[in-house]
Amino acid sequence: NINFHKSLFDSRIHITNHFGTPFLESLSMNLPTILILGDYKECLRDNVIEIFKKMKLARIIFDDPKLASKHINKYYYSVDSWWMDKSTQIVVNKFRTKFCLGSKKWKEIWLKELTKEIVK
Repeated sequence: NINFHKSLFDSRIHITNHFGTPFLESLSMNLPTILILGDYKECLRDNVIEIFKKMKLARIIFDDPKLASKHINKYYYSVDSWWMDKSTQIVVNKFRTKFCLGSKKWKEIWLKELTKEIVK
């Protein structure tokens, strides 16, 4: 959606309470993003929980809205000092590499993977 993407680029920080497409899209574009999510361990596979723990330490994922609010207020006027910090970017890039396919050749990649599944 063009309006959604425009709103992302016009925002200082994308804040969401849903682990879904908007969260993945904003991270794939490397835009400052905060996810406020309750007990995420109940709804995730084991291989995702470890990266979520790292994202929590990088102050990207919060399970407490008040802590998220304090973090947002602290960095609202200096978002890059948090988001572009080397340790934050390492975690973001690990997540993006594993969960956000950002290739211009995405159709070819998908076709190849789907073909593998069909042949099985």
